[in-house]
Amino acid sequence: METQYKLPSRANLEFNLALVGAGLIFLVAYLGLSVFVQDTDLITLIKSVLFSLIFIFLAPPIFFILQKQLNKKTIQRPTIQEYLPLVKRELRVLGISLHDIHKKPENNSFLINRLTDKKLSQTPIKLRFLLLNQNSPFIGEQEKEEDGKISGRIKSECEDTIRALDKMRSYVQQKVIVHSLNFKVVDAMPKHSIIIIDDDRIFLGPYFHQKKGFTTPWMEITDPQICCECKKEFESLWREGKDVVIEKTDDETIRITDNSNDND
Repeated sequence: METQYKLPSRANLEFNLALVGAGLIFLVAYLGLSVFVQDTDLITLIKSVLFSLIFIFLAPPIFFILQKQLNKKTIQRPTIQEYLPLVKRELRVLGISLHDIHKKPENNSFLINRLTDKKLSQTPIKLRFLLLNQNSPFIGEQEKEEDGKISGRIKSECEDTIRALDKMRSYVQQKVIVHSLNFKVVDAMPKHSIIIIDDDRIFLGPYFHQKKGFTTPWMEITDPQICCECKKEFESLWREGKDVVIEKTDDETIRITDNSNDND
């Protein structure tokens, strides 16, 4: 969860380059003495000193490089249990079918319990979820991409997510005074899954060829400019999004209403 993608500072980079340069000079000198100069007590002493200098100058930048490589590991899609406690003001989530909602009902219970826990801060929190319209033509295209055919799987997942979100929204509206939860569907194919925490922390997961979004590597982003662009993307799609009404019938028919001017 704490992995962040930051370039090393210029000062650190220049310092380590200087160490590498000095270390290489000592290495060349050591190799030159070893190949072209016959060993004597003095030469052996000089080579010993050079070897020590090589280690002293090259070890820090090697460790620096290894550390940076280890810190660039990717992360898996964070779960609601991981990112919801980080939210102080607003949570915005964008995806195709919102895997956490339809696949793991325990996440929905955690979300509701979190919002109704009186021990937690009563500062109002707004939660907004945006997913692909289950009747969108993009559904079939994505199913062919992931399953090799129009399987109906993603359409079913979207419907399950819509019903789960509708139940949570109704519960929050009836039981929770402080916080709010809303969701919409959109007829535009998301290019990434996005989890926006407040205004300054984002988890971003791409959609790869023939891979489900929740299985691809994710990134945690705190760069202000990138966060701003992601928020603009979400808000633009939210304005285009349509509200959802679940009709109280035996099959819980899903009806889409055009509330594209509603930004709440």
